[in-house]
Amino acid sequence: MSDATIEQLAEQYVDAYNRNDLDALEALLHDDVHFQHHNREVDYRTKETSMDMFRMAAGAFPGKSFSNRLSLRVSGDTAILQHTWTCTPTVDAPNMGATAGVPLATELATFLTFRDGKLVEYHDFG
Repeated sequence: MSDATIEQLAEQYVDAYNRNDLDALEALLHDDVHFQHHNREVDYRTKETSMDMFRMAAGAFPGKSFSNRLSLRVSGDTAILQHTWTCTPTVDAPNMGATAGVPLATELATFLTFRDGKLVEYHDFG
């Protein structure tokens, strides 16, 4: 896939995530997607378990979104984004202390790897 295609797929993912569009997210995920937040005890290995996480997050982290993008780079089949994740959780967020009801902003480096137009690897650090 071209750099432009990888960038477009990354933009589609961020847009669907920010709109909490579960159908669009599911359409982007490969059946064997590996979805990992390296600092938050989140590690899912299938589309089904990743979608369960998205459904749970809709209630636990209302208004969650990626914003304040500092960069988007493409290397091979991977888009690398530097941005901020924000929300006001209804529960304490893993590895973030007592956060229920407290607005959060976390700086992230996110790596999105695509194969055949589908997200196969998601890793974020921050």
